Amino acid sequence: MFKRIFQYLFFIIILYSYLFNPYPIRGGLIKLLYPLICFIPFIGGAKFLIKKNWDFLGLLFSVFLYSFFVYIFGGQNIYVNNLINIVEYFFIPIMIVIIFDKYFTGYKLIDFILLVSLIASCISIFLILNPEINFVLRSIVSRGITDVSEVTRRSYGFSQFLLFTYPLFLGVIVGYLILFGKLIHYILIVIFLIPIAFNARTGFFPIIFSILFLFIFNKNNRGEIINKMLYFILLGFIFNYLIIYVSNEFPETIEWLNEGLTEVTSINNNRSGTIYTLINDMFFFPDSILEFIFGTGHDIYLASNNSDIGYINQIWFGGFLYMFLLLLVYLHIFKKIARSIPLKYSGMLFLTLLIANFKGNGFYSNELTRFLFLLFFYIQFNNRRDFALN
Repeated sequence: MFKRIFQYLFFIIILYSYLFNPYPIRGGLIKLLYPLICFIPFIGGAKFLIKKNWDFLGLLFSVFLYSFFVYIFGGQNIYVNNLINIVEYFFIPIMIVIIFDKYFTGYKLIDFILLVSLIASCISIFLILNPEINFVLRSIVSRGITDVSEVTRRSYGFSQFLLFTYPLFLGVIVGYLILFGKLIHYILIVIFLIPIAFNARTGFFPIIFSILFLFIFNKNNRGEIINKMLYFILLGFIFNYLIIYVSNEFPETIEWLNEGLTEVTSINNNRSGTIYTLINDMFFFPDSILEFIFGTGHDIYLASNNSDIGYINQIWFGGFLYMFLLLLVYLHIFKKIARSIPLKYSGMLFLTLLIANFKGNGFYSNELTRFLFLLFFYIQFNNRRDFALN
């Protein structure tokens, strides 16, 4: 019994460290998983996945080589991050899938992902309710954030990118529950919505996509749609109560959410705000065609005339070719997983990734992309008996 409990706890810690990669140590807890790749040569299932994905590994290596050549010719040192991405995107998720298959036969990996996501959300809610503890935690894991008031206002949780891809990933989890969940799962949605509301409004995008796809792909199943709508109404009552509580206890968060709604509904007239800034002030390219194609060797994230947009920074660093290489990596993933999961979910994931790379460097290692890579290898290994093993 104790052995089984230890196995559960051990795997939950591994999965949480991989997906959320919090930063109590330099580089995040994911660095503690690096030794796992030493066992790959001795595990048949791991060798199967590597052999099956030589072309994909080559694609990841091409991204590394491109950034390395940019560095040789005087560019930024981004190639190291791309080398690390090979470990975090390829070898570690393979080992997690192998460990799961060995010790949890008969279980679904998505159930464990839901569990660690629920744990992460509960941590966020605890920190929201205990701002003093949150301030101490932020001071420990903060990676050079200087605006303390901004950190304590909307940075709640134990994850890598609390104001960026953490809410997007939780939105993807909510999307899964909307598309495939039952009543009990809809109650859990409220727990996921709270960290999204307090950390970043962009986390609502995958939820919106999921609701739209629910009606588009289930239009012939009126019974299911009616049931889902009843769940939404119940969820609305619960969330309305929470909004009233939040408006009394955290008025600045309600104000921030209202600002986001105003930005979305009046982009043409609103001359301030995040969306207007991204579209109008941060959307610009290198001057020459040559630099547009091959880049300048430097992104502009920290430049005086800067941009947060991932596509723009990738073009400035390595040109359209570099951005296209990164996009090819994810197109390869979606081409594979679209064969095994419903289009309404894979489509939502793809749109969410595109949004992520618009809001920031969403193509780099983060909560959302690591989830995609884990899903990618899990689906292949779960269907491995459909292929001949040589």
